[in-house]
Amino acid sequence: MSAVCPEGHLSDTDDWCDTCGSPIAPDTPIAPDRPIAAPTGAGTGPGVAAAGPAGLLGRRAGAAPADLSPTAPQALPPSAPPPSAPSCPVCAEPRSGGRYCEACAYDFETGAAPAAAVPVAIPAHAPAAAEPAVGWVAEVCPDRAFFDRNDDDIAFPDQVTRRAITLVGDRSVIGRRSSRRNIFPEIDLALAPEDRGVSRVHAFLDHTDDGRLAVTDAGSANGTWIGDDASPIPPGRTVPLADGDSFHVGSFTRITVRRT
Repeated sequence: MSAVCPEGHLSDTDDWCDTCGSPIAPDTPIAPDRPIAAPTGAGTGPGVAAAGPAGLLGRRAGAAPADLSPTAPQALPPSAPPPSAPSCPVCAEPRSGGRYCEACAYDFETGAAPAAAVPVAIPAHAPAAAEPAVGWVAEVCPDRAFFDRNDDDIAFPDQVTRRAITLVGDRSVIGRRSSRRNIFPEIDLALAPEDRGVSRVHAFLDHTDDGRLAVTDAGSANGTWIGDDASPIPPGRTVPLADGDSFHVGSFTRITVRRT
């Protein structure tokens, strides 16, 4: 049996309007002289057919009306809980979101394991002061007596200065520096007072296996003189030196080696 709802819609059900959901009073007759209202929201143009029993959607008897209020809250699907952060495969520390593990620096992107820590031994007591190493020092100064034995056209220094050079390494070069030739001797006699009678690479001081020193002339122009010898040593010849021994190079330089 069809009925008309209070809104004027023709409904195939007599309890609820199957168009707008309004309740229909029991035993409501169909009024043939009452105009049938078109469904809410339907167009009225020529392309829209008149509403009738065959053009309306039926509602099952007993079904609850839909809430068409625009302010009715819409039920949202429950959100899935965020996935738990993975743990570090090395130390099992939960990942905080960064690339590296905050506990052991494991790289989550590349899978690189953290570098192994190097144990550091901590002494139980402070070590005793180390004894000074035994070494050699070369004392350099102008020698007037040696200068007077030569006939060089080089003037003797106005001031006689002394300087001590600590010998390090297996060999020390005696000479005069030259940046252009890339020569930087350990015993540099280009410093004031410069001895221009010294070759760029004049001689070598070497440490011997028995803990002593030995001097070798490197083929210098003016030679290397041991002590008060009247003749220089031949080029390439090596002469051992003891603590306190002296030799001369150039025009006026005396070098004395001392053990420390």
